[in-house]
Amino acid sequence: MGNWPAEAIIYVDKEKPAADGYHHDVPDKWLRATDILHDPKLIVDGQHANDIDQGHFGDCYLLGAASAIARNRRSFVRTVFPAYDIQVGVYGVLFNMEGHYTYVIVDDYLACDVFGKPQWATPVDKELWVSMLDKELWVCILEKAYCKLYKCAETCWGGQSADAVHNFLSGVHGRYTIKAAHMKEPSAYFETLKAAYEAGEVLTCTFWPPSKGKYADEKFMLGLIDNHVYGIPEVKEAHGHQMLCLKNPHGRGEWKGPWSDGSEEWTQELRKAFGVVNRDQGLFWMAVEDFLHFADHVYFNRSFGPAWKTASVYGHADKEIPRARAKYYHQARDKQELSYKKGDEIESEDARGRWMKGKHLKSGEVGKFQRKHVDFQCKAVYKFVFSVQDVEEGSPIFLALMREDHKQRREYTTVTFWGEEMNKLVRDCPTCFFYAQTWAGKTLRNREENERLSWISVEVKECPCTLWLTCPGGHGETWTLRGFVPHGSCSIVKQDCTYADFLDETKHFF
Repeated sequence: MGNWPAEAIIYVDKEKPAADGYHHDVPDKWLRATDILHDPKLIVDGQHANDIDQGHFGDCYLLGAASAIARNRRSFVRTVFPAYDIQVGVYGVLFNMEGHYTYVIVDDYLACDVFGKPQWATPVDKELWVSMLDKELWVCILEKAYCKLYKCAETCWGGQSADAVHNFLSGVHGRYTIKAAHMKEPSAYFETLKAAYEAGEVLTCTFWPPSKGKYADEKFMLGLIDNHVYGIPEVKEAHGHQMLCLKNPHGRGEWKGPWSDGSEEWTQELRKAFGVVNRDQGLFWMAVEDFLHFADHVYFNRSFGPAWKTASVYGHADKEIPRARAKYYHQARDKQELSYKKGDEIESEDARGRWMKGKHLKSGEVGKFQRKHVDFQCKAVYKFVFSVQDVEEGSPIFLALMREDHKQRREYTTVTFWGEEMNKLVRDCPTCFFYAQTWAGKTLRNREENERLSWISVEVKECPCTLWLTCPGGHGETWTLRGFVPHGSCSIVKQDCTYADFLDETKHFF
């Protein structure tokens, strides 16, 4: 932020003080970056996937995602830190929520151990592969700002890498699932990932112990960590070898199988082609045929540049506790279920999943019932028509439903673990019914959604499309419905629709 004042007023974040609301491996102390680091800078010699060392905090999904973005988006750090002052200790950090940019402001208090060393994410020196604690801050501050975005550190312990990427780049995300055919022909899956990487998609993955195949008996997965997010900074083919570059956000711990850093497969020519360095930096290469044994899928995030045209509409879920009317007679099969007759009303405060908990209004009994047995009496129902103009045939078109991230509400449910009741963070959004069909009557979407983001791809010839949407039991949570086209224009127009209309027009989806 330019010249520093002679006597800066040190910023302290009173809205979210450092030690608020975290119980996993509580830091011993909180110290200012300028007090423990010598001449800190936000970034040194550009951003790199290898800048990241996770530390003692369960956010591999965030830092694995950040490693992939850092390689994929050269201006990432410059974009997400639009303003800051290191001497004053204040940082503005930019995020994207439901397709809209927002920001949080944090101070530079860092979680430290008893020796005064940072305990959470830290950068790593790109040449010496040692802690770079006297130079670079962007990783530490980014992690802290993300925790503030989600109200506290506790809500950020565990998550999905695709959601983390979405918080920076927006767009849509999904999975490239590994199928049986890919095990027989790995190059087909490689070509999918290569095309995605070259199109600018951000890729991440998680590994699991293989139950069959040549690595099924490997007890320690040859250096890989299960249920741990890895970034995929690069997908490359050279000299006939199809390889994936992976980044362990721990900053150490690598694949020890074929094509590991010290493996005999590497010739000098191949080392130069793939940029291989024989150091444990958490960055390594795997052949696609080996990768397929340990992964179930690869997450992708596709964002849309400034040339894309968009159209948006906004709405909210029902604010009142929803009531449902039974469509069938049902006799309870155990003490946890409800019995009901056709026409009976059930009140359900938590409309999530196929099995829901509710209160039978006539008997007063509380228990479980199946979503498919009832019709919700929704007050907030929506109908839209999506159209495109001057868009060429074959062009990619996307419709995305972006919902308020439920983690920000800090709601908890009680679960029993090893005989002890514990509070568990509610991450899923309340059930939303999202239906879509083409002008010719072809079904495009007929799912009950609990995800933060749902999307469909549409062809020009399928437009205009009709969309129906309702979210019972959503406590008034907001949502955005957004269309994306690469050129031309698009529109989403609201239509009159009562709840009776909604049931009548969507009954063929059930």
